[in-house]
Amino acid sequence: MGISSMQFVLANAPAEGSESHHRNVRKVYLNPEALKASRLCTADVIAIAGDTFTDTMDFALGAVWPSLELSQNSIVIPSSLQLTARLKPGQNVHVFPLSGMATSRLPSGIPGLRHAQEVATLRFREISTEDISTRPTSGNTLPSKRKDWLNLFLREYLGQMLAYAALFF
Repeated sequence: MGISSMQFVLANAPAEGSESHHRNVRKVYLNPEALKASRLCTADVIAIAGDTFTDTMDFALGAVWPSLELSQNSIVIPSSLQLTARLKPGQNVHVFPLSGMATSRLPSGIPGLRHAQEVATLRFREISTEDISTRPTSGNTLPSKRKDWLNLFLREYLGQMLAYAALFF
């Protein structure tokens, strides 16, 4: 049975705290038995989409990673990928391999690795999960410092990702 015909239930991701690392940002965790049944290997590139994949922008790319803590029908996806694919915990998720012979069976909105293009523009939007009442007021912090912090964080993160990507490509 190919993985594209298998459906998984999105489990709650562990809280991303100080121990989260830029290398974990793209890891998609599945049970090792599910990986074996679908003939996927650790670090294979996959596309993730919800069970109602209608908009071609509602998918995310990740790398498969085994986890013994999951049941065979569960999947754990980092919050950044959940936001990209517009997924919520408890939702059914389809996984499509992007390498190997199964690329001909991809949905029309998901390109295979052979058709991948270089990104021309990146857009960022700050999404806050904290309650509005817990946000600092203008008396506590200056808005300019907060904007500077976000820009510095994005530069540092992108630099790490580019350095990491250079090791593999």
